[in-house]
Amino acid sequence: MPFLILVIIICMIVALFAVQNAVAVSLNFVFWSFSASLVLVILGAFLMGVLVATCFLLTMKAKHYLKDKKMREEMQQLQAENKRLQERVAMREASIYTGITIAEYYRDMGYDIAIMADSTSRWAEALREISGRLEEMPAEEGFPAYLPSRLSEFYERAANADTLSGKRGSVTIIGAVSPQGSDFSEPVTQNTKRFVRCFLALDKSLAYARHYPAINWITSYSEYVDDFTDYYKKNVGEDFLECRQKISNLLLEENKLMEIVKLIGADVLPDDQKLIIETAKVIRIGFLQQNAFHKDDTYVPLSKQLLMMKAILHLHEKAFEAINRGVTFSRIAGTDLFDRLIKMKYDIPNDKPELFAEYDRYTDETLEAM
Repeated sequence: MPFLILVIIICMIVALFAVQNAVAVSLNFVFWSFSASLVLVILGAFLMGVLVATCFLLTMKAKHYLKDKKMREEMQQLQAENKRLQERVAMREASIYTGITIAEYYRDMGYDIAIMADSTSRWAEALREISGRLEEMPAEEGFPAYLPSRLSEFYERAANADTLSGKRGSVTIIGAVSPQGSDFSEPVTQNTKRFVRCFLALDKSLAYARHYPAINWITSYSEYVDDFTDYYKKNVGEDFLECRQKISNLLLEENKLMEIVKLIGADVLPDDQKLIIETAKVIRIGFLQQNAFHKDDTYVPLSKQLLMMKAILHLHEKAFEAINRGVTFSRIAGTDLFDRLIKMKYDIPNDKPELFAEYDRYTDETLEAM
């Protein structure tokens, strides 16, 4: 019992620092190692003091406390109170505005702010429920007609600003959308994509396959690429964007070919198309898939990424030339060329880019010998 009282007191103190009548918490920490932001504002539907107490007890695995009947009753009361707080629609609807206001408050102090909104879909559902209670005319899927304008008003508050004190601050918004049934055609997702220039689509099939980060490379996009053209040419390489486009084209070609493979199988494909599928596999596993527990693959500098793309494209071009000379794809696939490239992110340290030349030389010698 004293343990529970202590936990509740601590969590109530935490709740006092939360914004009243809004689900928002401001964490004023310096993330020197992980982020360029000085202030992180988190918006979530479940950051309430009572829930923190419940989660804290569960994560501590205090099973011996739960054996007491009175303790179990108090836990059930906590969970019921938490559920009641979550059902306060007005709190969820107001949280997003309170959070962005907190971010602008720190921005005006000259800080760089990162605000995480998880999720705008839950906020939009609260907006729909309030609109229904007010008997407003519903639009698509019951959402209010002013949903697009509310979303645009939120995202347009992300900007750089020159403060009255002569400092410069910024607000960066990262919004999470949680469409029902992964349906990207629903109104919240579609209207969000209208107002943002970058969209990362998570794919549960990739997550089930242990492919992390589970970002779908077909449906994801960024319109900031052209804005960084000068930076890439100056700090990475003149051909960085060209290699990136070639890699993207190979993934798109593979996506088209996989539709054919599902119908008639891969054996009927010509050798050049089999090569595209195998090269795309190297890109997916050896380049896009990332191991957060590996000392080199946790963070890969852009210079190494460029060399990795060049090595993959070099193998693809040389293998394509070999196929045109009459070499069958089965002979090429029987070598260790593709496996070596998949493992290169582990075998080549980030501080030894000169080792990539050895991979290109081995590729040339192996294919010329055929």
